[in-house]
Amino acid sequence: MKKIAITDKEVVKNICNIATEVCGLRKGILTTRTRFREIHIPRMVVSNISLVEKGIHYNTIAEVLKRHRSSIYYYEKYHEIYYSHWDHYRRIYNKVYNAYTDGKKAQLKEVDLKDLLKDAEIFNRKDPQVFIDVLVGEASTSIKSTYKDFTADVESIKRALKDYTHDLYINL
Repeated sequence: MKKIAITDKEVVKNICNIATEVCGLRKGILTTRTRFREIHIPRMVVSNISLVEKGIHYNTIAEVLKRHRSSIYYYEKYHEIYYSHWDHYRRIYNKVYNAYTDGKKAQLKEVDLKDLLKDAEIFNRKDPQVFIDVLVGEASTSIKSTYKDFTADVESIKRALKDYTHDLYINL
């Protein structure tokens, strides 16, 4: 079985949008080639929040930011140093991180997760071909789906969990 994260790109894009809004930049500017400090620092912050807080793979972050994977390694390498010694970086990191986590609930009990999905009319399909693992904090459950219903099921799950920090994984 192969496990594929389906929300990672969306999470990085969401953090990019939050960073541009918090820093007063125009949408999409973090993916440009510029190295101006006003843009480079938020780009580093997006990368490090994605890496440190969400555990998103270097390649996914690099793809969304339109950077080489080695740039993401660089951002990770200097994160602790910059955070502890560079006030400007620390301030931007904290602003973006707080804006990202504000309003989203990070914890949910497993029984509550199942009830939330049940209330949203998300149920296991007969003769499953695809398994969707849903994680909210420590709580997790697996939804059985078919190739035909997979896209609709994922969209329904995302709608049901819009107020929660969550991850979705596909098991084929």
